Amino acid sequence: MFLQVLTRSRTIHFFDDGSVKSNGSLCFMTADVGETHTGIYTEMPNDFSDGEITSEKCGLNETKVYYDLDGNHLILWYPCIEGCAQKFTKK
Repeated sequence: MFLQVLTRSRTIHFFDDGSVKSNGSLCFMTADVGETHTGIYTEMPNDFSDGEITSEKCGLNETKVYYDLDGNHLILWYPCIEGCAQKFTKK
């Protein structure tokens, strides 16, 4: 496993094959858990982020969640009018 992160009871698992799995939505910022979301992460380091996550459950092909890995923290940046981000801690 590449990385496992946790916020409260929400988990996101990054796997070496480029897949990602979460026990909550990967489409918008929420702490809710229950529905499993899967997707693909692509490493694309630039000035803004380390890469992006796409999930087929989000409906829109343009819907992407950007991520930053900083030591023991993962920050997910969600699409919204204002800056919407969620921070996870590596377990």
